[in-house]
Amino acid sequence: MKALGGILLGFGLLFLFLAVTMDTTVAVEYDNGNSLGLPERVNNIGLMNDQSNYTIISLGMILIGVILLIVKNNGAKKTSQSYPLLFQKYKNLAEYDVEKGDFASAIRNYQLSLSHLENGFGTLPEKQETKRQNLIANIKLKLFELTNNL
Repeated sequence: MKALGGILLGFGLLFLFLAVTMDTTVAVEYDNGNSLGLPERVNNIGLMNDQSNYTIISLGMILIGVILLIVKNNGAKKTSQSYPLLFQKYKNLAEYDVEKGDFASAIRNYQLSLSHLENGFGTLPEKQETKRQNLIANIKLKLFELTNNL
């Protein structure tokens, strides 16, 4: 999507430049010459309409290209930042539920925490990946202990 946004933005800017610099006049030839001071060129309504259409289309392409670039970048940032926060939130809720003695809710929150921990992280450096694998193992152990307590 990011590449498509860049392509649309580039073509939109190019077409906008071409539309704005487009000549919308036509030459006029008079039968007896131009001795009365009449204009040599006049505006052509059809060409002016074409220029307006090309400008609108190119601005639309620019707008869509910018939106694709912005939405894709923000979406990736939010996703990568939200998984660690959600993992920690559900882990804290599960620990609080264990303290209260609500094991069913603790199991559900540990499962949600585990889901975010397993699925929400892309390629991590080896040290962080080892830490993530240890957290997964610890949560699975806690889930096993809690299901045996029920």
